[in-house]
Amino acid sequence: MSLSDMEDSLNYIKDKYNKNSIKSLGEKIFLKTKFENDVKCKICYLYRNPIDSTCDLISPCGCKGSIKYVHKTCLKLWRFKGKNLREIKKCEQCFCEYKIDDDLIPHQYLIRLTSIFAMTVIYFLSNFIINLFIEAITYEYESKYFSNLEQEMIYCIFKQKLQKIPNFFQNFQSSGDKEFLKIGYLASTVIAIIFYQIVFRFKFFPVFNYIF
Repeated sequence: MSLSDMEDSLNYIKDKYNKNSIKSLGEKIFLKTKFENDVKCKICYLYRNPIDSTCDLISPCGCKGSIKYVHKTCLKLWRFKGKNLREIKKCEQCFCEYKIDDDLIPHQYLIRLTSIFAMTVIYFLSNFIINLFIEAITYEYESKYFSNLEQEMIYCIFKQKLQKIPNFFQNFQSSGDKEFLKIGYLASTVIAIIFYQIVFRFKFFPVFNYIF
């Protein structure tokens, strides 16, 4: 074989290799584009994460087809948005438990202890703040309208009549001129319970899940 024949053979091989490479590259681009169009997050309907533009698609549950994949970040935001502990453990479509490698869900006892601690703080704060507010109002009222002995006597008579009226907090009040207006610890309990019901009605306490 002559030198020119060898050069022609090498050129033929190079051309064939380049054509195959271009064809292979085109197929890869086509398959990648098709994959990105077919595979989307079932929450945001995008291939890439809309928050940091990464592709963190996972299949954490038993869903199939077009709702099989979901971004890890989208799933976390979806699960912890106003949902209780039971709802964040299972998929809403297939009812299977989520299986995520680095997933850390707070235990139900930890949530309960956190709720008890929060309600205890609300309990004592409500008692202290409301009583402090009442004392400030009554002090201002007394200093303005009861500056002499006659007015003080009228105030005492009026207070005695008020104390004869049955009220819910009578057994929980202390002695003193202003104490009959203050709320007791039972009243603070009622306030804390009402606040607790309002909070759980609108599902505010599951926000503690964001800590994890």
